[in-house]
Amino acid sequence: MNNTLKQKGVLILYNEPAPEAPESDRGVLDEVGAVQDVLHALGYKVRLGGVMDILDIQRVLCAGTESVVFNLVEGFPGDPASATEVPSICRSLGREVTGGDTFCLTLTLDKHRTKALLAGTGISVPAGLLVSETVDLNNLSLDFPGPYIIKPAGMDASEGLFTESSVFERAGGELASALHRIHTDFKQDAMVEQLVGIREFNLSLIERDGVLSIMPVAEIDFSTFPDDKPRIVDYEAKWIPESFAYQNTPRIIPARVREKERLALENTARSVWEAVRCRDYARVDFRMDGDGQLYVLEVNANPDISPDAGFTAALEAGDVPFQRFVENVILNAWSRWCRRHEADSSAPHEPKGDRLRSGNAHVRPLQTEDRDRVVQIIEEMPLFRPDEREVAVEVLEESARLGEAAGYISLVVEREETIYGWACFGPTSCTLGTYDLYWIVVDQGERGGGYGSLLMEAVEDAVHRLGGRMIILDTSGQPGYELTRRFYLHMGYDETARVKDFYSPGDDKVEYAKYLSGLPD
Repeated sequence: MNNTLKQKGVLILYNEPAPEAPESDRGVLDEVGAVQDVLHALGYKVRLGGVMDILDIQRVLCAGTESVVFNLVEGFPGDPASATEVPSICRSLGREVTGGDTFCLTLTLDKHRTKALLAGTGISVPAGLLVSETVDLNNLSLDFPGPYIIKPAGMDASEGLFTESSVFERAGGELASALHRIHTDFKQDAMVEQLVGIREFNLSLIERDGVLSIMPVAEIDFSTFPDDKPRIVDYEAKWIPESFAYQNTPRIIPARVREKERLALENTARSVWEAVRCRDYARVDFRMDGDGQLYVLEVNANPDISPDAGFTAALEAGDVPFQRFVENVILNAWSRWCRRHEADSSAPHEPKGDRLRSGNAHVRPLQTEDRDRVVQIIEEMPLFRPDEREVAVEVLEESARLGEAAGYISLVVEREETIYGWACFGPTSCTLGTYDLYWIVVDQGERGGGYGSLLMEAVEDAVHRLGGRMIILDTSGQPGYELTRRFYLHMGYDETARVKDFYSPGDDKVEYAKYLSGLPD
């Protein structure tokens, strides 16, 4: 298997930093060099693919034939969240990526959503509040005690986190000004959290042959910090070598912890890995208070693996050579690629006209017992806002309970008794023969597997049989929805209108239509 992969080669995909990029963006080049050196030493063909934005990825992928992509894309200027779509784009083009999938990366980039999920599973996290740009900062009310730490809700690498301007003993004007700065500088929501604990730890985890291994516990040594300096790892501590914080936050690895504390850290890290569905490798950051209570600070699904990074130091402490780690990661991805393509090749190939009713996957009407599985798919859609998920679930439940009497028709695509997608459509009020496609969702782990096409064809067939002549639908104009818009165009839908700033400032509504007169009876 290794020889086949060596011949096919590996694409190292990364965000190409601009010349004026900050230190946190330029650091990816150290990761690229380290991975490239290892793969060359092991005899793998290697191609480097630097991309400037999410739309550049398809061009880079299609320039080669590699099956495995080592994903080192960390973000793009002005649109950090779009980097979470890289795994889905690669998968839709027949590639498999290392590290977290789109669901995991989207979840863990959203710190507030991640902590809400962890808290729901019984894992302790600091008390916190998500503060949007619409909140009246002068009347902000916090129902938990300080000290407080504020940070952007959707940034990695300690971006926007500075000891002097991010930590406050009490709420008030200074804290409000700092929140406003995040809204202005990062164009995103901010988080206010209780600064808990006096010790900070991180655990690095790797997956080998389906078995999770936890590296020795690492602790950040704040012992030289003055009493009045908050003990946090801010931007300077990570990226500014000449700063006090950088020079005075060494790692202690293995950390000096009691056996009970070590087991608690490891067990919690394992639970976090499972809760957010990490793959291949990850790092979990903790704080511990004077009573030994642990709090999860952050989950890094694709952490920094440059030679000087904490993850690499943890590998060394765990007697795992970096070379072995890199090859293990790409072999994990290669195994996923092989399993997926073995499944595809074993599926029967049937004429298009028959596959809606027979074969390995089929489309059928929604049943009441399908509710939980479809809700799971909806909840895992990475680009949906919480209010969008809530509306989709309401429509689903009404459709399941009332059937067509609700004004909706719902279909699911099923394979081997597992549902992989849901579509909901219905007649458009005050029209003759026009139908709205309200929702179409496909399991994030199966994008590119043909389930969306099956659903669309089934919807069109049903509308035609009901006497419909046209289907209309709409979606977001944001970059993260680029693949969705291409899918609609691929299915024969024409873009008919674009309403600027419809969903929110900078988020256009793009409308599509398809005439069905040419469909067979």
